[in-house]
Amino acid sequence: MKRIIAALFIMTLLIGVTAPVTASASDTYNYSYWGDPVPSPNPYTLGRVMGGDDWNIGPLSSPQDLFVGPGNQVYIADTGNNRIVVLDEQLQISAVFREFDNNGSKDGFNQPEGVFSDEEGHIYVADTQNRRLVELTSEGRLVRIVDEPKSTLLREGFQYIPIKVAMDKALRIYVVSRGSYEGIMEFDADGLFNGFIGTNRVKFSPADLFWKRISTKAQRQQMEQFIPLEFNNLDIDGDGFIYTSTSEENSDQPIKRLNPSGVDILRSKGYFPPKGDIGTLETGSSPGSSIFVDIISDEGGMYSALDSKRGRIFTYDKD
Repeated sequence: MKRIIAALFIMTLLIGVTAPVTASASDTYNYSYWGDPVPSPNPYTLGRVMGGDDWNIGPLSSPQDLFVGPGNQVYIADTGNNRIVVLDEQLQISAVFREFDNNGSKDGFNQPEGVFSDEEGHIYVADTQNRRLVELTSEGRLVRIVDEPKSTLLREGFQYIPIKVAMDKALRIYVVSRGSYEGIMEFDADGLFNGFIGTNRVKFSPADLFWKRISTKAQRQQMEQFIPLEFNNLDIDGDGFIYTSTSEENSDQPIKRLNPSGVDILRSKGYFPPKGDIGTLETGSSPGSSIFVDIISDEGGMYSALDSKRGRIFTYDKD
């Protein structure tokens, strides 16, 4: 009888752990110790919704980045329109930069996907399809262009496709380049390439490793390589640490906080790691793990990440 009771108790626990967890897209929630979504007070309420037509500049087209700089100026990488849109503190149009003078010749952006502004108001643009960084003054005058680096640190066949850019207090420039699994690219204050930091660890299953070891050389050449996952976004906090995000499915570490040496020092003292929704949620038509595509740090060690899978923002404290 004792064995039967114990078995029933264990089955009850397992049923509780494996029960499907759902969360309404309209709710604000946290997670309990058991992994259940628990309603919580709304931390934000909708103020207003704006677009290009509200600023009389025409509709935005596939905007890929937004940055709030000094004086609460808002910078938008309006990718599909090949321009950078600048809003003032009242969210009214301040400037639109599409073209600039480059040594007497007219130059412009080609699908820019990243934008950043420093303390002086200079604008740094990841001019993606032109494969370069462009630095402008707050008035839109060209300061410099940082072209594709040439270095022995770059592997053969490396393609420089900058999609995000940020700068720390030491004026080091950090760039996320699409397809770069080596890590985040670091440039010094003069725009010279220093190397990569924060490479993600290689992910593979034991079965993949087994088959690769017993395969012939020709078979191994046909198999998928074990390479780290690339970063897709970054942000630098007030202490100079770099928050990063990746789009890996079912990862417990889609977010990292890198120190200057590229070591992840993100604290994870909660019931679950900071990875968005817990478990494989059957939420509407979008099952599966959260997919983070952007991250922003806040005061007191707080940070928020944007989940493109279900259009949610997840906010965490320093622990």
